[in-house]
Amino acid sequence: MREGQTVDCSFQFGLNFRGRLTAWVAYEWDMTGYVMIAKDMIGNICGEYHGGILARSKDGGNWEASEGEKSYTRRIKWDDGTEQVMGSLERPFILFENNEPTHMFFATADGPGEFTKAANTWNMVIPLKRNES
Repeated sequence: MREGQTVDCSFQFGLNFRGRLTAWVAYEWDMTGYVMIAKDMIGNICGEYHGGILARSKDGGNWEASEGEKSYTRRIKWDDGTEQVMGSLERPFILFENNEPTHMFFATADGPGEFTKAANTWNMVIPLKRNES
């Protein structure tokens, strides 16, 4: 790309969902087909304002998200057992070890909501529970 040129990086979301949809696409990885985590900007898909949706696709172009299914929540349970709803929890990144997801990383903020009302912002890592079978 030459200096001064711009690139249009928009794309059709292709979610099989009717109604108002705004989502911040955050992460995608290949398993059997594709799986995407996205921040639900309104909360009309996962049921939580700024919670995480989980969408699946066979071809990477047409996505289906189950209404009410969350990939993550803004409600954090700390080591001492207390819970806190974060003002923001976004930019998720999943760490895989031996093809298994082990941790999720987020940019986060305290306060009543979003980064503009936060007293503190930081990055956090959350260990994932393993399904023992």
